[in-house]
Amino acid sequence: MIMMGFLLIENCIASGNTIYVDASGGGDYTTIQAAIDAANSGDTIYVYANTYNENVEINKNLTLTGQNKDTTIIDGGKSGHVVYVFGSLGTNIEIQISAFTIRNAGGLGYDCIALSYVNNSNINNNKIMNSDESDGI
Repeated sequence: MIMMGFLLIENCIASGNTIYVDASGGGDYTTIQAAIDAANSGDTIYVYANTYNENVEINKNLTLTGQNKDTTIIDGGKSGHVVYVFGSLGTNIEIQISAFTIRNAGGLGYDCIALSYVNNSNINNNKIMNSDESDGI
């Protein structure tokens, strides 16, 4: 009986879940960063169309997908990197980012997307715009 209970718990733990972000409140989270913080490595975060005024930091293997690159916007408010993806020495991470407008990085040396210790990743089908004083990626 105890063994069966253990197996049921073990079978309930899953990786590769999809987490939904909707600024209007219809998803699991209303901000992208809250979804990232709650996600496990290997999860997918699906973001519904809206403008998300935030700077996002990712330090785990994730897939970040917007509903539509023209209407799913991450706006950094001209303050720092808009999306900063980072692993650490000896712990490279993999990231997939698609279907967003990523805009309004701010300050010298701050980019719309910045990557550090990232390996085998895919950033495609995005619009990168309005990097104040630095580069898009």
